[in-house]
Amino acid sequence: MELAKPDICSLPPFNMVVTTNYANVGDATQSSVFVEKKIEEFTTEFRTGKKLTNRASGIITDRVHNQRQTNLCASFAGTTTIRGAAKRFLLSNGITLQHISDDLEAVQGVFTFNKMLTLLTGCVSPRSLDGLLVNSQNDQKFISAQFQTISNVKNRLVWKTALEDEGWKRILSISKLFEKYNLNPDRIELESTEVYHPRIPGNHVTFSDALRQNKVIFTMIFNDTVSPLATNQTYPAHAVVIFGENQNQFLIKNSYFYEKEIQIDSRLPIYGELVNNKNRFYRFSCQIDPNFDDKNYIFFNTGFAFEFKDKTP
Repeated sequence: MELAKPDICSLPPFNMVVTTNYANVGDATQSSVFVEKKIEEFTTEFRTGKKLTNRASGIITDRVHNQRQTNLCASFAGTTTIRGAAKRFLLSNGITLQHISDDLEAVQGVFTFNKMLTLLTGCVSPRSLDGLLVNSQNDQKFISAQFQTISNVKNRLVWKTALEDEGWKRILSISKLFEKYNLNPDRIELESTEVYHPRIPGNHVTFSDALRQNKVIFTMIFNDTVSPLATNQTYPAHAVVIFGENQNQFLIKNSYFYEKEIQIDSRLPIYGELVNNKNRFYRFSCQIDPNFDDKNYIFFNTGFAFEFKDKTP
């Protein structure tokens, strides 16, 4: 899990223009093929049991991709989220679920998770892949450089840079997927909506609201919240995707094979309550779950839901 300073992600969303310029990396270039091969070695172990236990109601694929000992959870979860948004947009345009699923789940196809992750990490929001490569695998010095907030991933995907198109357009597999069904990427835009945990008071779009609209949610979770004693303790943050809700449980797609799916009780206090009053947080958590301990996860206050839409003329 990546060690983050999660308060960065609590800032309100902003429509920044990122001035750093990165050239497009095509699917077939020597470099992208090499990078994709390395990512594939770490994410495509299609053995029995590497799928979600609770089927994701069609909006995301069930196959779990393993980030292993990297700090790339925001990239993995961001890729899953934008694939879900693309799938939802195609469904709204009359494409059958079976056709879209066949495209996205084809292991050797054009629209694989690996191709999209490659372009996100190599072109749209470049991260160091040291730690994936054999010569530096598991080296904490390199892995720590992979840290990225979910806000940063969101901004890189949604907004233009000074000299580049919106980041999602540079994930060429997404544009090609739209083009396959006669949808012009230049007439499509990606919007991001900040969504709030139901425990946040106010007239907000909640996690539950977004899920009812058949959207998935890009957010963070935390554990190891009981033992730390330091007053300025930062807690291990991990980027994930919420894909469903079952009674009081939010269903989460993870990026580890050993814990491929997580369920978190929606009644548990959230990160903001933890940092405001740790003792009250723990007492209330134990009222909800008498066995609450460091292994339990809690949610960050907010997340993001992506939506592809036709551009307004």
